[in-house]
Amino acid sequence: MVYEIKLIENVQMMRSQGLSYNAIAEELQITKSAVQYILHREIAKIKKKTGPTNKINKSDLLRIKRLTNDYNEKGYKVNSTVIRSNLQLDVSKSTAQRALRSLNFKYRKVKRQVNVSQKNRALRMTYAKQWISNEMDWQSVIFTDEVRFSCDGPDIFKSFMPEKTSQTRYKRQMRGGTVMYWGMLFSTGDLFMRKVSGKMKSSHYKEIIRDFAVPKIEKEFSKNYILQQDNSPIHISREMQDYFKSQNISTLEWPAQSPDLNIIENVWQMLSDNIYCGPQFKNTKDLEVKINESISWMIINKKEILKSLFSTIRRRLCDVLVAKGAITKY
Repeated sequence: MVYEIKLIENVQMMRSQGLSYNAIAEELQITKSAVQYILHREIAKIKKKTGPTNKINKSDLLRIKRLTNDYNEKGYKVNSTVIRSNLQLDVSKSTAQRALRSLNFKYRKVKRQVNVSQKNRALRMTYAKQWISNEMDWQSVIFTDEVRFSCDGPDIFKSFMPEKTSQTRYKRQMRGGTVMYWGMLFSTGDLFMRKVSGKMKSSHYKEIIRDFAVPKIEKEFSKNYILQQDNSPIHISREMQDYFKSQNISTLEWPAQSPDLNIIENVWQMLSDNIYCGPQFKNTKDLEVKINESISWMIINKKEILKSLFSTIRRRLCDVLVAKGAITKY
């Protein structure tokens, strides 16, 4: 027994001095495998150092899961501070975040959509039924809207990039400057847009309709057209109602909170994708140049796609009925 202990000590000492298995075996007159056995056996006896004790146990994890699911269903904001405060967990912010990630919760941007009231849901269904049953002639409808573009890009800017890398775009005061345009879309696939300077008022809107829109519309449709517009105050003001009546311009009654039915919203999305495909804009002048280039690109290359948007209207109306007046995927 004493010999075995002495042998083990000698093997360990010689190994710590950097001698090889063969050298130790020759010096002590034992086999190489015996040296390996002694060293490996003794190393195995040494207990591995355990990591830090988990500060959040299984019961706490279950409470975190239940609270997070409950708050998500209610639309509440959930982060590590909310978890620690509501569950009175005496842990750090990073520990709470690790616990949330271990439960497969991910910190992501919340999707935003129009919250349609019950009253407007009913109105959307009424209009949808009426337009379907009357077989509305959408080819004679002129879709219109305003759109604003920013130097800093859209609120949600996503891009595929290599793993473990990131892309930075700067956020500036007033979004780096913005430019507004008013546009209209014909069933022929023709798109017309005009820059709006300053804050748009009813008087500016009337000027756009009178001097810009009507001449182009009547050239294509004569007097047989209907102007679609949303329920923005400048669109339905007394000044505009009197103007439309005096000029015998028919306007389409439009349900509130219905961007999914306005096909020109799809045009803005296509424009936005083209405008923001490059680097961040330094100023509004550069932005405006890109906007005008993208409008020309749309007119030349996307006319058939713009024209085809009119064929989706009936399907959109049917989807509104299926969704019981709620916002649809469009």
